[in-house]
Amino acid sequence: MMYRGGPCLVEQRLDFRTKPHAKSAHNSTELEEEDSTASESSVKTSRGKFNGEAVDSVPGRCNSQVAETSGFIDDIMKLILAKLECKALFQARAQSKKFKALIDSDDFHRLRGELRPQEAELTALHFSVRDDVWQCHGHDLITNTWSKLPPFKMLPPLDVDLFKAHSICGAAGVMCANVGTDSDKLILFNPLTGGHRELCRLNHPRIPVLMHMIVNSEDNSYKIIVAGSSRLSDDKVSRITEVLDSRTSKWKVTGDIPGPVFALNDYQTGVYRGGLLYCIAFLPAGGKGVIVYDVEKEKWVPDRNYALPYSLTSNTVQLVENSGRIYLFSELEHLDNEPDPLQAHDVEHRIDELLVNEDHTCTSSERRWRQVISTRKKGNMGLQTHPEHTCVPFGKDKLCVFNRIKHSGIVYDVESGEKCESSLPSPSRSRCGTLPFYSLNPLTFDFKPSFKGGVSLQACVLM
Repeated sequence: MMYRGGPCLVEQRLDFRTKPHAKSAHNSTELEEEDSTASESSVKTSRGKFNGEAVDSVPGRCNSQVAETSGFIDDIMKLILAKLECKALFQARAQSKKFKALIDSDDFHRLRGELRPQEAELTALHFSVRDDVWQCHGHDLITNTWSKLPPFKMLPPLDVDLFKAHSICGAAGVMCANVGTDSDKLILFNPLTGGHRELCRLNHPRIPVLMHMIVNSEDNSYKIIVAGSSRLSDDKVSRITEVLDSRTSKWKVTGDIPGPVFALNDYQTGVYRGGLLYCIAFLPAGGKGVIVYDVEKEKWVPDRNYALPYSLTSNTVQLVENSGRIYLFSELEHLDNEPDPLQAHDVEHRIDELLVNEDHTCTSSERRWRQVISTRKKGNMGLQTHPEHTCVPFGKDKLCVFNRIKHSGIVYDVESGEKCESSLPSPSRSRCGTLPFYSLNPLTFDFKPSFKGGVSLQACVLM
């Protein structure tokens, strides 16, 4: 059983839930009156005669005919709405109660999902908060523009002082966010439909360090894998791994993380490939490296530990997948020429590929890594409270080193190891009234929003 765990650029708000263009109160009223008039007209028409008889004398037949006609009209309207561009779709939703009811229906979600399984392919995901509501922005690789998902109104209001207390992952059009501040509180949701479900609590309550979601493309079931703990008092549970399977709606404790307590010390989603989940951790033999979890066998693989390809200490170490390959992004500081860490010194951004064979085993220890890119510049390390730089997929065989503060990035071709001519510029539009919000884990995955949503949000009961 296989799982799948999405020149100058101009910003365009795809704005999946775009507000309608500013209209006068008169225009707004006219739209409401049209709906009301149409309803009254329908009622009057239904009071005529049916086959020469008064309608009142055959109410059953008349009501049946009206219901059939109304259902037929609704079906036609759904077909028309389902073919609109996403921006126009949400504008229509905001302007008419009738359209809103049709667009919010499960039938429409299924229809839209069949006609357009993928609305966009968003990378370089980042968040802001406006009026206590999450806003999610990303660069759409299909349209080559900056876009915005509908506000995450299904999530509880955020305390901006606790901006670093949340993690998020996603797959197949659905996201999972840990919105708990003292312990786990995981909410599964579809940003386009607004459907959401709070997952049952972990067997060992905590703030997990690793959180990954995998969706089965055959039956749309899903698994969520969490491991580690961020609290110093949780040394006993820091090695525990738990998996939720939507087919059972329960968390199951599986094999312990190999290595010391708090081996998972970096917030992350990991990379899923060939039934295996790759993560960054402290190795049993010492030092940081890559460890591997077998999703089907539900255990960590002891002979799949791979030390990092350098000896320097790095606070930024991330795994990212692109075109079926696994890459390691690192930010390293070199103090050889400037021993004072407060002074500007060489900072290296480095990307290495983990060489994995077709049978998902790595090559010999001498050739486990292939250096792809290494660039240096004068400066200081990124922020320590959350990763300032992340590495994200940017289309086939391309990776982007993304600055989450400036919202810009440098794009590299991982085949040639060269910097691409085009880069990722910052969004051009001002975001007045919003505050930046940084998730704990680097969002090194791309996200493909869809009305189909990939999974049933009813599959896990509330606890």
